[in-house]
Amino acid sequence: MLLHLPLLPEDGPANAALGRVLVGTARAHYAAAQESRALLTGKTSAEAYLAAAMTAKKRKELRRQHNRLAEEGALAFERLEGEKGLAVWTAEFLSLEAAGWGAKPAPHSPARPPRKRCLPRHWPERRKRDVSNGWRSGSMAAPSPCSPTSSPRPAPSASRPPSTRTMRAFSPGMLLQLENLALLERPEVEWADSCVAEGHPMIERLWRGHRRMVSRNIAIGRPARRALFRLLMAWETRKRSPS
Repeated sequence: MLLHLPLLPEDGPANAALGRVLVGTARAHYAAAQESRALLTGKTSAEAYLAAAMTAKKRKELRRQHNRLAEEGALAFERLEGEKGLAVWTAEFLSLEAAGWGAKPAPHSPARPPRKRCLPRHWPERRKRDVSNGWRSGSMAAPSPCSPTSSPRPAPSASRPPSTRTMRAFSPGMLLQLENLALLERPEVEWADSCVAEGHPMIERLWRGHRRMVSRNIAIGRPARRALFRLLMAWETRKRSPS
C-alpha cells in the first residue's frame, strides 16, 4: 500500500530528487513526520564554541567530572581511524551495553534487536577515514561514539554512549562530546550529525545547530491499494491539522 522512507535529510540530494520525481507523477504522497536533530557545525575553535554553548559554572563542573574520572586510573581519549581496533571497540561497546544503561540492564526484545546486528565489522573501502571514539580510564572503557565519515565532505555522526553505573556519575557521554568539538577545527569536516532523536537532553545542550529530517509515505501498488493509501493520507494529515 505504501513505501515509507524514514528520516531523509530535508535539504539533502535524495529528498530533492524524490521531490522532483513526485511532482511529475499522479502518485499520492505526504510527509509522515518531521523532526530537527542536533548538528555540530561552525567556523570556530572548540574552546570558543563551548564558551558560547555553556555557562562558566557548567564548564567548571565538567572539568571537575573529568578530573574525578581521571582519578579512577590513567585517562585517555581514543579516536580510532580505519579498521584497526574496530573489532575490539565493537566488543567493548556491546559488553558495556549488556551491563546496563545507567541504572538497570538494557534487555533485548523483538522490538529492540541486539545492536551487534547494526554495528560494522569492517568499513567500506570508500570510508577509510571512519573513526570511533572512547574514554579509557584504568580498567574501565566507554567506547563511543561511532563516527562514520565520507569523502569529499565528511559528515561524522555520534551515537549514544553506553555507561556503566560506576562511570555514570562522571557524565562520560557529555565529556566525550566535549572532545568531539575538536571536529570543528578539522578543515575536511563540514558538519557532524548527532543521529539522535529531537529533544535529546544531553546533546542539545551542547550542539547548537539543527538538521531537519523528513519521513515520507508514497503510494504503491494497484488502484485499490492506492485508494486505501489516500484514506490513510487524509486521516493522518487531518489529524495533524490545527482544529
